[in-house]
This record gives sequence, structure tokens and C-alpha cells, in this order.
Amino acid sequence: MREFAILPDEAYGVVTENRALLQRLLAMNIEAEKPKMAPSAIAEMVLSFFSGLCIERNLKSGKASSTRKIESFMTALRSL
Repeated sequence: MREFAILPDEAYGVVTENRALLQRLLAMNIEAEKPKMAPSAIAEMVLSFFSGLCIERNLKSGKASSTRKIESFMTALRSL
């Protein structure tokens, strides 16, 4: 995602379409839980969190750190 801007147009389109599909599928699953917040907004947050976590893992952040962040994020999501 960090190098997204330099992708060829065709690759950019594939990634963009796939991410939009993933966001819609996440929103559908989130909606099943009847959250207080809009499912599409929660899905956006989940995708942003996941992207950030992937970048951190590329930087060799420790597994314990990632696990802690995921647990904290899941706790926050459950309150929405």
C-alpha cells in the first residue's frame, strides 16, 4: 500500500476493486452484529487498521506488540 501510487493503472484498478469488495463484505458481516455506528464506517476503520498493522509487521514489530494492538482494537470495535 505504501507504493500504491507507482503501480501500473491495471494493477491499481485490480487492487482498488478488491479492496472495495473486501470493504463491502466486511460491512455486511459487521451489519449482522447490529452496531451503533454505520457498518461501512466500521469496515473502513478495520481496513485502515489492517493496512497499518501490515506495514508495522514489515518493519519487524514484535508478535506480542501486534497481538496487543489487535486485542485493543477488537475491544474498541465491540463498543461500536
